[in-house]
Amino acid sequence: MTGRERNQFRRSLGFLRSGHGATGSSGDAGLAPAVGCKAAVPDRARSITSSTRARSLAATVTRFRGLASDGSVASAADCVGRGAWRLLRCGPAERQHRREAAGIGISTAPPVTADPVARLCLEIGSERSDPVAKIRIILHGKAALDARVRTAVSALRQDGHGAEVRVTWEAGDAARLTVEAVAEAGRGNIDCIVAGGGDGTINEVFGAAYTAGLPTGCCLGILPLGTANDFAHSAGVPTQDPAAALRLAASAPPRWIDVGLVGGRPFVNLVSGGFGSRVTAETDPELKRRLGRLAYLITGISRFAELSASRGGFRAEGFAWDGRFLALAIGNGRQAGGGVPLCPNALIDDGLLDLMILPELDHMARPDAFSRLLREGPAGIRAELVTTRSSWIEFESDHDLNVNLDGEPSLLKRFRVECRRRVLPVRLGETPLVSAQRGGV
Repeated sequence: MTGRERNQFRRSLGFLRSGHGATGSSGDAGLAPAVGCKAAVPDRARSITSSTRARSLAATVTRFRGLASDGSVASAADCVGRGAWRLLRCGPAERQHRREAAGIGISTAPPVTADPVARLCLEIGSERSDPVAKIRIILHGKAALDARVRTAVSALRQDGHGAEVRVTWEAGDAARLTVEAVAEAGRGNIDCIVAGGGDGTINEVFGAAYTAGLPTGCCLGILPLGTANDFAHSAGVPTQDPAAALRLAASAPPRWIDVGLVGGRPFVNLVSGGFGSRVTAETDPELKRRLGRLAYLITGISRFAELSASRGGFRAEGFAWDGRFLALAIGNGRQAGGGVPLCPNALIDDGLLDLMILPELDHMARPDAFSRLLREGPAGIRAELVTTRSSWIEFESDHDLNVNLDGEPSLLKRFRVECRRRVLPVRLGETPLVSAQRGGV
């Protein structure tokens, strides 16, 4: 049953519950009268074909009442509506009990029945008999007053899912609240922990969950509420519709993704260094609030005259490079800096990290290269790039380097990045980041 048909069905149930046209049926009948209402429905009504599935229940009931001369069909329809309404409103265990009592069993496929109203009731009952999600949202404090978020959480609860919210106040809260949620998940009270915020919040929540160790049956989700939302964009999570993002977190099948470690610190998307990281760190928060991702471009242009190369050495499996460079990226994911695909071929479940190095360019060539990088990503400057792929990458320099770890800036002279393959279950959208969707395991 499609979402549209489901909504039509619920509206029809509301029509029945309001008492319009109901005659002589006890609301205490539960589901049993709905599946056993053939005795009350004339043969002509039962012969309605399966095309009724594509119509709303209201239209079906109208046709039934037109066939009835003694009110028996209206009574049966009322039983159907009231019984199905109770089925939708009760919990999973109670739904299963009522279905078994009605002789339906626990099959996920609705039983075949010639009665289209009963068939619709059984079908939506089967859909809603799936376990509801028990979600804990770790929400960045800045988003607590966002009306869209409140509406999205309310919609999730109206769909029958459990949704609790914990709001951060100061640095470290997201990690602490995640550890608490992991402990609750271990007791069976939570089956999805959702990171609500920007790339930094996602990284902190996912990193804390990885360190704490998610119990079996618990996964992670994403509610993107930041400026760039780079990981959410590339992972196929809706970034402009919080309700859609939460529905995805409640129902999508989990995908096992890799986690990168920089000196033991987890990250899920991308490590960048050099000029781009400096731009990210120096972009004014108020400018980001007003202009979104465009703020990064404006800051980059304003700092372009200060662009200078760094020097360092890189080591990886079968790879070594030393020299001066303008920027680097080590990707588990693909994009950073407000949508720039720095590692356009990276996968988040292959156990490997993608390295991109932009060597120093002649001063005359820099403006054109920078412009092409912003417009086209690395594809625009492919000839100038140095790339490789490895399960580990090392960097060393005599000077501090501006490094951005999924939205968190640092100054580092040396670091080692390692990849841990498929260690976190995450509910994602349709995304090319996952190798399984391109024929992988």
